[in-house]
Amino acid sequence: MTPCAAPAGRRPGRVRGWLGLGLLALLLPALLVPGRAAAAGDPRLRLADQLRPPAPPPAVEAPGYVVMDEATGQVLAERQGDVPRQPASITKILTALLVLERARPDELVTVSRRASQVEGSRVYLSEGSQFTVQQLLLALMLASANDAAVALAEHVAGSEEAFARLMNERAGQLGARTAHFVNASGLPDPRHVASPLDMALIARAALENPAFRRLVSTKEADIPWNHGDGPRHLVNHDKLLFEHPDVVGVKNGYTVEAGQTLVLAVRRGTREILVVTMGGGPDNWEESYALADWAFRNFRPVEAVKARQRFLLTLPGDRRVEMVAARSLRLDVPAGSPAVAVRARAEAPAGGRGPTAARAEAYLGGLLVGQVPLVQLGAAPGQEASAGAGSGPDWKDRGAWILVLLALLAVAWEWRLRRLRRRRLLLRRRRRGPSPAGGR
Repeated sequence: MTPCAAPAGRRPGRVRGWLGLGLLALLLPALLVPGRAAAAGDPRLRLADQLRPPAPPPAVEAPGYVVMDEATGQVLAERQGDVPRQPASITKILTALLVLERARPDELVTVSRRASQVEGSRVYLSEGSQFTVQQLLLALMLASANDAAVALAEHVAGSEEAFARLMNERAGQLGARTAHFVNASGLPDPRHVASPLDMALIARAALENPAFRRLVSTKEADIPWNHGDGPRHLVNHDKLLFEHPDVVGVKNGYTVEAGQTLVLAVRRGTREILVVTMGGGPDNWEESYALADWAFRNFRPVEAVKARQRFLLTLPGDRRVEMVAARSLRLDVPAGSPAVAVRARAEAPAGGRGPTAARAEAYLGGLLVGQVPLVQLGAAPGQEASAGAGSGPDWKDRGAWILVLLALLAVAWEWRLRRLRRRRLLLRRRRRGPSPAGGR
């Protein structure tokens, strides 16, 4: 009877183990694939979908695009903005940014055999030849040279693989949630992906670097040439730089797998609009510029809250506290829309003193379009109060990882219990000794 009872006694533990494994199997595909679940329903994209400009965005062939205000990061329009796609050579925006952050322009780079033999668009760098970082950056961003991308990546990180790890780390710091890079050039690879929103955030950060901004606005340049007399003349592949005086840059790309991709910055007066299109067709240049033009005509910038603007808040018990805005709040609102309404909100801890969270919220109609933290009057800039539980951009990500951790702990605990049960069973058998029959 005992041999039959033992398996029956283990069934509840076995069920718990399978439940833990099942939970882990459900969570991991959604959470461990780079950023895909985290990007779903990004609030920046939801806001763009709820704004009602006077005219809808122009028709474009690209299945994925984002239109963003470069100064504020506000998304003005999008289509499948959080869907990861192969970016092709707009990858080089992040490559250039990392190189500018980690190397001096006058450093000498020796071209490796691997760099000289890379496929795709290149400037035919010879193995063993030497160039400055600045010369290779010009080849990278003007001529979209894959050989320059690999040479720079190896110079900065030792290998292109190590450089790709730096790219992913930097992209995550900039808020990219679906991006996963495996090379420095954008050559086709199903694992090499980023969403239009990811690329907009990366380009926005890159344009804050003056050296990058000068680089992508350069129309023509010369670098040394190893295969003939005189220098190699480079002409920027971004044809819109030559067609529209308000175009700043930034970078285009194309592969059969990715289609036409483009990151475009257009500046008019003090305003700058970023457009990212991915998967476009032959008219992608004109369609991308049309999106930027639409944004300028259909939105107007407003300063809803001024930095250090004062607010008087009433807390429970009719206690009043004066607070100030930690920074200004600038927004783009549809042209012809009513004035933005601003409301201050604060929450006080039970039995505590002062608010634990305070913010000024900006509303357009009934739609929350932005918020800024409030701080105690007299506090130094940067000493911001919490914006409230769950209001940070990554609180859902942290909660998801807690669930994964709990599932792992459940599986580990079940495994430990099963080991203990096996040990106890072996001890009982040893104490009983051999069976009366003496056989096995």
